[in-house]
Amino acid sequence: MGTVTTTRPGAEARVLALTSLAISLAFTTVLGLRTASIAKDPCFVRPWDHHKYLHMAQAPLGTFHVAPFCWRVGVPLLAKLLPLCAHVAFAALSFVTVWLTGALFFAIGRRRGSSNELGLVVMLLYFTLSYGAKTGLRWSYSPDAAVLLVVVLGLYLLLTRRDLLFAAVLALGVLFKESALFIAPLHYSLRARRLLDLRALAAAAAAAAPALLMLVAVRLLIPALNHDPTYVSGLPPELSLVHRGQTSYGYLAVLHDIGLPRLRSIGLDSLIAFTLRPFGASLLLLAGVGLVRWPALALRLGPLVALSYLQLLFATDTERLLVLAAPALIFLATTGVQSVSRSLYLSPVSFAPPLLGLFAALLLEPHTVAVPGWWHLLPLIIFGGFLLLRRVVPPGLVRIIGPADSGGYTPR
Repeated sequence: MGTVTTTRPGAEARVLALTSLAISLAFTTVLGLRTASIAKDPCFVRPWDHHKYLHMAQAPLGTFHVAPFCWRVGVPLLAKLLPLCAHVAFAALSFVTVWLTGALFFAIGRRRGSSNELGLVVMLLYFTLSYGAKTGLRWSYSPDAAVLLVVVLGLYLLLTRRDLLFAAVLALGVLFKESALFIAPLHYSLRARRLLDLRALAAAAAAAAPALLMLVAVRLLIPALNHDPTYVSGLPPELSLVHRGQTSYGYLAVLHDIGLPRLRSIGLDSLIAFTLRPFGASLLLLAGVGLVRWPALALRLGPLVALSYLQLLFATDTERLLVLAAPALIFLATTGVQSVSRSLYLSPVSFAPPLLGLFAALLLEPHTVAVPGWWHLLPLIIFGGFLLLRRVVPPGLVRIIGPADSGGYTPR
């Protein structure tokens, strides 16, 4: 009688986790070697955000009171706890953050398509983002990379229905930056069975409650003193200035000074800054296919995208803030990858070579985080050449490339 060999689910999960961590570590290391830290840049002396976070890591906890930076204690606190100098600690934290984010994207892609190939493509979509992983490594003092990790982890926990862990991660995430809350509405939108689902609404509110309490507690324990002339006058400009030479901070004031003028001056360059620069042509096209193929999913992911764009009314940065919408677009793009693969009889791994070309473009210039404009077309050119090759090579070689695996794809 023959024997039946079974694979233990736990052992398989560990192998997949180690695989995703190893691949993400390789990409993070290569990218890190070709990324110049802002600490080595002449613009480091300018009175930008990094000075505040560096000061918070070196000063006693809760003694800095310039909002909104003083409330983002998470990354500076972790840097303080590490047995390293502050600069090295921030660099180490950003490296680990980018590494783990890449591994989580692999896990999300694999869960979406039940294939390592799709997991690799999803990971590459993250590593090829302009203002994504490379920005996290270059601007290591900023909490933005940590917030993106929180959002991606939150999405993964929602997909795996681990609500208690989701609530805990969200509560800790607001210590990095308040925008970690942007993932909270997806607890409702991904679970609701109708437009108003009271049971799903109650569960979402319960999951977000600890984070909201944490947000309020931090603001009470560390009050903002931007409007206290005595306190502000005792700080150097790199610590006291919030934006555009001002020390004051308030949502209405920022909306008046930044948000409304930005709305009035929208033009072609602004539209490119809102779309192509932060996300790239490949991701936008694949997400667009996903939108057409599964509009209901796009609607459910919409709150994260909408809140990410809402930041433009209250902050001076553009592309760096919008990258927070990338997890929603990348998840939507998995449907685009599967749909194109199914239509063209390709394996999802066929998308990897074009994205690797885009990743190589990010390595060209250590001091910039954005892919040059025309390089965004490189994946499309490579993929088009690949499709042309499939039409002209003998059928036997095409079979070597392999037809598409459905990868668990189910039309929605």
